[in-house]
Amino acid sequence: MQLYRFLFFVFCMVSASALTAQNLIANQISLGCGNLNTAYSPYVDNEGNYYIVSAVELGLGLPNLGNLTAESRGKTYMLITKYDEYHDIQWQLSYGGDSLDFGHYYALDDGFLFACTSNSPISGNKTIPSNGRNHIWLFKTDFDGNIVYQRGFYTNDDSGVNDIYKLNDGNLLISALASYGISGDKTSTGYAGVDGWFIKIDEDGNIIWDSAIGTNDDDNGFKIAGQFSNGDILLWQSTFGLASGAKTQDNFGLQNTWLIRISNITGQIEWEKTIGGIENGESLGDVKIINDKIYLITPSDSGIGGMRTVPKKGTRDIWFVVLNDSGEIIHQTSLGGDGIESLARIIDFNVNTTRLGVRSDSNISIDKNESSRGMADIWYLETDLFGNIQRQKTIGGNHNDWLNYMGILNNSNLLFVASSRSGINGDKTIARIASNSADIWILEIDAVTLDVVNEHQI
Repeated sequence: MQLYRFLFFVFCMVSASALTAQNLIANQISLGCGNLNTAYSPYVDNEGNYYIVSAVELGLGLPNLGNLTAESRGKTYMLITKYDEYHDIQWQLSYGGDSLDFGHYYALDDGFLFACTSNSPISGNKTIPSNGRNHIWLFKTDFDGNIVYQRGFYTNDDSGVNDIYKLNDGNLLISALASYGISGDKTSTGYAGVDGWFIKIDEDGNIIWDSAIGTNDDDNGFKIAGQFSNGDILLWQSTFGLASGAKTQDNFGLQNTWLIRISNITGQIEWEKTIGGIENGESLGDVKIINDKIYLITPSDSGIGGMRTVPKKGTRDIWFVVLNDSGEIIHQTSLGGDGIESLARIIDFNVNTTRLGVRSDSNISIDKNESSRGMADIWYLETDLFGNIQRQKTIGGNHNDWLNYMGILNNSNLLFVASSRSGINGDKTIARIASNSADIWILEIDAVTLDVVNEHQI
């Protein structure tokens, strides 16, 4: 039950988090139910259609609420909504058993692969059995939403999914959590408590290798930052840990970032580093690899100290750090206004630009050039690879709004997948659907002007 509670806490935290000229919103869409929603990175096909994958938590026994049309499953389930290029819904399908199923997905050449934490028995459209505890439910769909195959990964204790990533050799890596010891599909002992469990699979779900990495305490879930040019994989997590197990360095502050580079061939550690400032430290950030350099952005309460050499802006800012492929810092800066910046994410990047989504309650001050719309807004930033701001935009209503992911439509416009607790107010022109939590707020943004040209909700 300890891992179950931790996994559900992570799910809830992710759900509650994800131009200098005047800009307008032209169209807005909302998809909502009566409780918790979180959405993932959108997928855009060659015909201009796009797919939004989300996790929905309704509570056992509750009917569908809001504008959900797919069949209601258990307490938590996965949902795919397909839109055409005009933002009209083509279909909506749900996936799950009669209990709790939530996780992550990756778009393949011929469909979607889902890796979910599940404690549902055979029920709904889940055909693999439960082992009595949380386990990993892997299933693949085609682009029409039909399930192609499904399988499970088990240990003799709780296990659950934190991330999934397609590797450059065509295989996939699941980042999971599992308790210490060898059991079931887990062949690596690990350290103590709850460790990161990494499972490399082919596209048919067959295990190639698995590896467990962690400290001698319970670990947070690892995210997958990407791959270096030689194929090595970079993992990261926000950690409270002292040096123990695979971690060789104490934190500088209360909470820092732990980077681990592993071999794609064996899953074994090549190097690991703790990156952080002092005081309360950093949390809820993001890490990506760009041109074999590591880009780390994280909300930070730290002043100068630890590995941080730049002063803090406002109450909490965004610490923008560039490291080489050995994990050594080669550049750092800070971004922020006079308030609190949080829930930072690298939502896209190319060879010259990073696109960042930050939740901010700052008014015009320091780096921020537009006033707050409400309690906290979407602060969209385009920077160069050194963190120098090129363009920015503030979008929001009268409550909390934050940007989770972004896609690029066939007309080159940006597709923002955000979460919103706002009603009609500020930039938001459609009513809130969910009364108890956030709606998924989908925005089409003109790539040239950063005007919002379409808006809807799930």
